This record gives sequence, C-alpha cells and structure tokens, in this order.
Amino acid sequence: RFKKLDVVKPEVILERDAEGIGNWQFSGTASTISLKRTQFPTLIDFHLHHGSVSYRTSSGALLRSDLHELAIRSAGEDQPASLALDGAYNGTPVRLAAQTQSFSVLRNDSVPFGVEFSASTPTANVDFKGTMMDPLDFDGVKGPIRIDARQLGGLLSILGADVGADFPLLLAGAFTRTDDLWQLSEAKGKLANDAFEGALTLTEAGRGKPDDFGIAASFAQLDLNPILGSDGTKKPAKGRTTSNNDYGAMPLRVEANLGTNFDAQIKAKKLIFRAMRFADFGVRGRLSSGQVAVSQLTFAFAGGTLDA
Repeated sequence: RFKKLDVVKPEVILERDAEGIGNWQFSGTASTISLKRTQFPTLIDFHLHHGSVSYRTSSGALLRSDLHELAIRSAGEDQPASLALDGAYNGTPVRLAAQTQSFSVLRNDSVPFGVEFSASTPTANVDFKGTMMDPLDFDGVKGPIRIDARQLGGLLSILGADVGADFPLLLAGAFTRTDDLWQLSEAKGKLANDAFEGALTLTEAGRGKPDDFGIAASFAQLDLNPILGSDGTKKPAKGRTTSNNDYGAMPLRVEANLGTNFDAQIKAKKLIFRAMRFADFGVRGRLSSGQVAVSQLTFAFAGGTLDA
C-alpha cells in the first residue's frame, strides 16, 4: 500500500518468447512471479512522469506508449479509483481519463472489474463502460464501446496501418475480448455519409504471422466516391471521381508482406461508384499478402441478378 509514490522516467519493454512466455515472468526456485491483478498494490496518490512502455505483439509489431504524465488516485483501499493520462500511442497524442472500482475489487480475480474510460486523439474519441477479468492484460473484456473517428486514417495509424482514409467513421456496439479474439457485435454506425449495421472481429496470430481482421456490414446505401476519392491530401485522388473514367489510376498492387489479413462481406441495397449505380450489391472477398481474392460478387442486372 503506497500512500504516495512518485516515479520518474521509467522505461519498460515487454515481449514474449516463442513459447508465449512474457519477459515479465520470472521462474524462481519455489514459485513463478507474474503480473497479476491479485498482486496489484493500493495506490492512494501515484504520479508518473516522462515514462514509456513498449510491447512487442505476437506478430512482431512494436506498440509504444509514451507516458508524459500519469496520475492514479483513490480515497482508500475500498474506494473507487481515478486515472488520468497525457501521453502518446505509436507517436499519436492520446489523453485518457478513467474511473474504476476499488483496489480491493481489483485484487479479487473471481469477479469482473468495472471500468469506465474515455480516450481521445487529435482525430478520434473512444468511450467504453464495462468489465474486465484481467484488466492488466486488457483481457476478458465485455461492455459497450463507441468510436468516433473524424478521420479514419488517423485512427488506423495508431495501429500501425498507413492508410490514406480522409473520411469519418462512427461506430458503436457490444465489445468483447477473450484471449486472441477481439469482437464488436451488434455494431451500428456510419462510414463517410452512409449508415450501416454489422460486426467486426480481430484474431491475433502467432509471432511473425499476420493477424486476421473480419468485417461484415450491411448498408442501405454505400457511396464509394467520398471514400475512394480520399487520399489524405484533402483533394480528390486522380482517377477516383465521377467525371474521370481513367480506371488505370486506381492501383491494385498489394504489399507482399501485410501485417493484417482482411476478410470482408459487404452488402448494399444501392451502391454508387462514380456515375454508376448498382442495386442489391454484395461482395465477399479477402485481402492478404500479395493477393486480392473475390469469392462472390452479386448485383441486380437487366431485370435479374448477376452472381459471379
């Protein structure tokens, strides 16, 4: 129990070996010490300045959190705790404010630990209210989440994806994470100007292997022009407007070593692409390293349906 603790310039690097054992676990003669919620201390007045925590994921990507100022406070062991963070994640400025249950509840790993937090970047806000079985590893997570990204590319850059996506995404749904599976079900939101419903999944792969990201979305209308016309420069990308029919200007080359595979199932009652309009459109495909595969493509055509 720390009545007051001040930490200056700590640097922590976390990673797992080929067997999945973290370097924060140490084998002793009598026991194995690991970072568990049951061992977490009570912090009445905690302050950290100018620190950093880097975590190498199972796929080999390095996630770095810069902790410029971090404060944790509580009135007592059995009282709620608050957390405030001013820092950066993978170079993107982040502010985080959280309210949690008490430290005594945290150390009881037989019950879920209640957490409510709001995180903001220059282009996005994320709000969550729910529970976690392993809050120190962000595992056993369950609760509603809302994501408001005014510029989708800026949000994806935090995850290490360099995508020129200068359009907004609004998304809300039931969020869970168990082991390597992240899932957003009963999702509703808006991509650019169009509302949709669906689900998202992320499955983390082993070290050196690409993760799998899945999306299933259904639109009443999906207008691709503001999406494909955005290259992050606030100007329409060449060859991606309704007045330009230079289809060769849309690159189809896929990187040979993608960090993430994408599986998509998209449906739209009406799809708009340049000056063309398609009814009852559906596509199912996969984007992986060096390859784009389309397993099904359907749309209304000449009074019937084309199914390829």
